[in-house]
Amino acid sequence: MLWKAWGAHLAARAAAGSSAVLLSRVALVEALLGALGLVAAGVALNALRTRRRTHTLQLSDVAKPDSPEHGERDPLGRPGDP
Repeated sequence: MLWKAWGAHLAARAAAGSSAVLLSRVALVEALLGALGLVAAGVALNALRTRRRTHTLQLSDVAKPDSPEHGERDPLGRPGDP
């Protein structure tokens, strides 16, 4: 699209009158679409890069039933009555 935009821009410079205005607007739209395509390609490449895996659940997150720092809990994980 950027290549076509450049061609339309050169044609607009060579043309005269209302056709030059139309070709310059076409060149602008094609340039914007080309830029949008490049941004979309960049976002897609960024999504494909490898990332360090993060674990959301750690073994230290699970409460041990005989642990003194964790109070008595019911099966749903809510604290029990004092």
